[in-house]
Amino acid sequence: MKSRFIGVFVFLFLLFMAPLNLSNAYLRSTDFEMITIQENDNVWSIAGRYTADEALAADLREAIIEINALESDGKILVGQVIRVPILAEGKAAHFAYRNAFAKAREDP
Repeated sequence: MKSRFIGVFVFLFLLFMAPLNLSNAYLRSTDFEMITIQENDNVWSIAGRYTADEALAADLREAIIEINALESDGKILVGQVIRVPILAEGKAAHFAYRNAFAKAREDP
C-alpha cells in the first residue's frame, strides 16, 4: 500500500510540474557554457550577461539554479564552476546581440 501511495504521489508531482518546465526553453537546452564564478557574481548578474530580456533573464536564472542543483536562493561561491544553458542561435538572437554589445562596450 505504501509503495502504491508513493507511486501515485510521484505521478501527480510529475503531472503538475512538467508544464512548468516546458515553458522554460533554457531547461530544455542541451548546450552549456561553463563559467567560473568571480567576485561579485550572482545568478541574476550572470543571467543578465546572457540575455537583455528581463523575462528571459528570469527563466535563465531559474534554469541555472535547477541545472546546477543550487539552493533556491541561487547562492554561488567564488571559484565555483557552473553550467549556463545556451539556447540555439535561432531561438536566442538576443544572446549573440548581448555578447556583441557587451564586448563593444569593453573595447576602447
